[in-house]
Amino acid sequence: MHPTSCILIDGSSFFYRAFHALPPLVNSKGQATGAIYGVANMVKKIMAQYQPQYIAVIFDAPGKTFRDEIYPEYKAHRAPTPEDLKSQYQPLVHLLEAMGIQVYAIPGVEADDVLGTLARQAVDKNIPVCIATGDKDFAQIVNSHVCLYNSMSEQWLDEAGIEEKYGIKPKQFIDYLTLTGDSVDNIPGVPKCGPKTATKWLQTYQTLDNLVNHAQEITGKIGESLRNSISQFPLSKKLVTIDCHLDLPFSLDSLHPLPENSESLYDIISHLEFKTWIRKVQFQAQAPSQESINQSTLSATHIISMLSELKNWLKQHVMPATLLVLDLETTNLDTLSAEIVGISLCTNDTNSIYIPIAHAHGKNCSLSETLSLLKPYLENPQQAILGQNLKYDMNVLKKYDIALQGIQSDTMLESYVLSSASNRHDLGTLAKTYLHRDSIAYEDLTGKGAKQIPFADVAIEKAAHYSGEDVQLTYLLHQYFKDKLNEKEQKLLKEIEIPLETVLADMEYTGVAINVRLLQEQSEILKQRLADLEQNAWSLAGAPFNLQSPKQLAEIFYEKMQMPIIEKTPSGQPSTAEEVLITLAHQYELPAIILEHR
Repeated sequence: MHPTSCILIDGSSFFYRAFHALPPLVNSKGQATGAIYGVANMVKKIMAQYQPQYIAVIFDAPGKTFRDEIYPEYKAHRAPTPEDLKSQYQPLVHLLEAMGIQVYAIPGVEADDVLGTLARQAVDKNIPVCIATGDKDFAQIVNSHVCLYNSMSEQWLDEAGIEEKYGIKPKQFIDYLTLTGDSVDNIPGVPKCGPKTATKWLQTYQTLDNLVNHAQEITGKIGESLRNSISQFPLSKKLVTIDCHLDLPFSLDSLHPLPENSESLYDIISHLEFKTWIRKVQFQAQAPSQESINQSTLSATHIISMLSELKNWLKQHVMPATLLVLDLETTNLDTLSAEIVGISLCTNDTNSIYIPIAHAHGKNCSLSETLSLLKPYLENPQQAILGQNLKYDMNVLKKYDIALQGIQSDTMLESYVLSSASNRHDLGTLAKTYLHRDSIAYEDLTGKGAKQIPFADVAIEKAAHYSGEDVQLTYLLHQYFKDKLNEKEQKLLKEIEIPLETVLADMEYTGVAINVRLLQEQSEILKQRLADLEQNAWSLAGAPFNLQSPKQLAEIFYEKMQMPIIEKTPSGQPSTAEEVLITLAHQYELPAIILEHR
């Protein structure tokens, strides 16, 4: 069985390293995401490359451990976990679980001991095991069945690798750590005894016990420090030794990878705004349930040819508690010059109407009389209004002295809150992505380019079918998003995004004043920062180059600096995409600079 058949991941080690190695990444909501992205990317890479039969990610649980009980000063000097790191832990756990990876944090013991115990269980079953970690302490458990893997440096360490790197055998590593101590964990060692001295002593005397027996042979101040430290060796040795015999609430046999929860995974990475990853996730996971969305064919839209029909429809179907879906068909996307051609309304996905206003052929309704009937509904703050990009409709209606009130929601904003990293939030894309429905495109009616006709020249029947479909799809999307958005996202939508839509509409309609001086000052600050980053990049590369040239970056990264090739482009060239740079930034400074420059 290959050493990668069982991979145990030191989550705490990579979590901290990813946090400190990567630029401070945040999503549009202010959530720090760099450590999440770094660890999840590493786990993805391991799963893709090695497809282990057993895998788990182990973290340190909060609270004290048995080491604190035997030595209260243990880790006493460690700074508190940064808030930006702490806030990333639970989202990372949820993401890993959605990927099908089992995650554990056992109270009262450290992740090292859990990993050591699982490794020992694997050895007992004659299963070769790999511990993915950047922590040298695990060298003590390396043997013929256990190796270490550092995914950031692509370094594998077996027994020979440990001896080559540290100059001692794995079985000597506990004695080595006892001598050197650990200033980070506040474990006492021999004062002034560094790695070189500890290695030299163990190469000469083989074991700590033998070194103690010959302590008088060590001369000078360091010999005196050694002899003065002998009484503390049992404590230090206990602290640095990984306990491989814990009684865990789970076993190695339960660590097979689980099926990926595609829907949950999509929701999480959308919230975190991992754009590259989002594009790779299959959208099939987003199919709505039969219970929540009616998958039957959309209903025909009734064309209003007389204002009395409109008056009756409004009276029968629209009340303040009713959700009224609105969509305007106009002559122009510019709200200041757009004229209304038609209006579609619906109260559910089977009850839509289209009011033709300015079509070149067929019977139209009077614009002024139609708006006079609609105005009391549209300006009623108690009337629940829904639309897709209502900011546009809001500003068009302002020209006709109608101030749209009562906006309950906007499906474009609902989509943005659910997945702000998505590049497109137009109705056609949303219907295809979330409802699995193809919709009529504007160009299907009007044509394209030089032969495109104005919407007013589209036949009323075709316009009604198109516009009625829009409001029905908007209604269905709202039902979908209503179930998908969590409590925090609903709060963001209601308290920030929807109120802001009105503010932005006013700004667009009125215009804004720009502080030119302040804008110029900000420009100079950014220009200087870009210049500094460019100089730093040139210094690291040893020569000037174009930071925005993928070809030149690839030459510097992979030919000149010999960085590992993480991924290739479709044409077979080494990639310098954002996802690759984030991975490389764990180990190299230049990719981190390129990320900030971008």
